[in-house]
Amino acid sequence: MNKTRLLAYSFLTILALSLVMVLVSGKANNSHDSKVTQHLLDKFEAQESVQVLVILEGAFTENQASRQDFDKVVSKLGEEKVLEEFFPQGFTAELTKKEVLKLSRDHRIQEIAYDELLELFMQDVVQITEVQRTWNRHLAAFPDIFPDKKFTGNGQSICIIDTGIDFTHPDLAPNNILGCNLECHNGDPSTGLCILDCSATDQVGHGTAMAGIAAANGVLKGIAPKAKIISLKITNSTGGRTARGVSIIKAVLWCTQNADTYNISAISISFGHLEPSSQFGNCDGVIPLMTRFVNNATDQGISVVAATGNGWNYTTIAWPACISNVIPVSAAEKFTDNHAPFANSNQLVKLFGVSPFVNTTAASQYWPQVGMWGTAGGTSSATPQVAATIVIMNQILDQLGESLTPQELESALHRNGDPVNNILGANRDVVRINVDRTVLNELDPCERPVARQDAWNCIV
Repeated sequence: MNKTRLLAYSFLTILALSLVMVLVSGKANNSHDSKVTQHLLDKFEAQESVQVLVILEGAFTENQASRQDFDKVVSKLGEEKVLEEFFPQGFTAELTKKEVLKLSRDHRIQEIAYDELLELFMQDVVQITEVQRTWNRHLAAFPDIFPDKKFTGNGQSICIIDTGIDFTHPDLAPNNILGCNLECHNGDPSTGLCILDCSATDQVGHGTAMAGIAAANGVLKGIAPKAKIISLKITNSTGGRTARGVSIIKAVLWCTQNADTYNISAISISFGHLEPSSQFGNCDGVIPLMTRFVNNATDQGISVVAATGNGWNYTTIAWPACISNVIPVSAAEKFTDNHAPFANSNQLVKLFGVSPFVNTTAASQYWPQVGMWGTAGGTSSATPQVAATIVIMNQILDQLGESLTPQELESALHRNGDPVNNILGANRDVVRINVDRTVLNELDPCERPVARQDAWNCIV
């Protein structure tokens, strides 16, 4: 009997130890797996190897990897597998699922995600959005106190994350607050972060066009002509038309870290990559680090605005527009307000801008062919319209000593927009922005609501 009990106890002890080992092993595996996004793992169902984005522990903080640790990770993986380094934050590589899971066990790795290749989405608009009326307004109760504070974006800055800006254009030069472009593709050799580079310019012309729509102030007027422009170039120096997700991450980080210095209230991103998972909801898990940085910006009151893309798709939009705290922007045709058929839209989208054939500034290399001004299209050109409108709204709120969150600003624009016609897809609760109506109905305390009139002692 004692022998039987002893065997039973021994069996139970071995079973308990086995369960403990399984649980510990499971936790370890989960720890490794948690570094790898599900979005990346899904890619291996169709491909044996994919291009991945590897982020090292401490990236974008004061505790970034040393050159020695960085090189050890690369050497351990195999230098021949690395496609592009962006020391000290990480690198891109072509890896199999087995190689990814093995790499995730390295304590120096913070995150491994699918490396998204982002593509460009490319005096009439100010009339259509009725922002011209807004420019001539000031706080109705205090015309003498704010004589020079008309609603033009004065005192605010907008980040344009794009191909760079040609600041030799006379309509853009007055609002060039930094003097040069910030280069975010390669970045500072020592930190990898965005660096001011006066040799960087816009070889493509896309960023110059986006800046003109947002804040040109010359012959042509953008939506917010008195707002300062900060250019963050995410493409390479050879005039490429694509960018990597890590470059946008660096750019968003710079804008967030320098928001107080330059009073940055909006970030405009007219780049993206069509993200299939967005048809089911947000895509926060595609590159979690970008999602965290967007959330940080939002927490600071900075609106991150991004183009939905030009894929003729009405269930799916682009990353990063599909991140939950990003304001996605689609496009309505000029003069008709019909849903532009090329413009992606789904249940995440509330706001449309005007496109195509939007008048804007041209980069100097195109002046011999088209002159100093041209037109832009796509959801690209709709995006800075919304971002610049938010800049004007924040200018007014600053004057009032009040604030609204980016989500509240998006809702205010949605309540006061013009209906979009001939909606393509299931989501019909969308509007094309109307700047002046939004300002009057939501922000001017001496127009409405009554509670705010009383609070500001308005004479009505």
